[in-house]
Amino acid sequence: MATRQNASENATIPSPFPEGWFFVASREAIVKDKLIQKTWMGENIVAWCEENGSVCVAEAFCPHLGSDLGPAAGGACAKVGWYVLSMVMNTMQPARASPLPMLPHLDSRGLEYSRRGKSSA
Repeated sequence: MATRQNASENATIPSPFPEGWFFVASREAIVKDKLIQKTWMGENIVAWCEENGSVCVAEAFCPHLGSDLGPAAGGACAKVGWYVLSMVMNTMQPARASPLPMLPHLDSRGLEYSRRGKSSA
């Protein structure tokens, strides 16, 4: 016997967070700690400061095997020992390491923001 499915059961549940630019951390906190990890808009992220002073924000998981990239791991994938944050943490990065997708980011008066949503404009 065939059953009828409710269309709302198959619908994608929208995120409780709207699209837009949201505060991540102060530049001072990122520079002081070198690498920070936090839950931001329901996602686990890392933020760090490059040698040239620019701030980067990314998901806190290695794109290769999903290992944590937070301060406890030193920004490195513990499963294979690759430094995925190496281009900004001044370490060697094997050519095979997956590039870390960065979140759109902006600085406003020492406060760091990233964009949540599909578009980066």
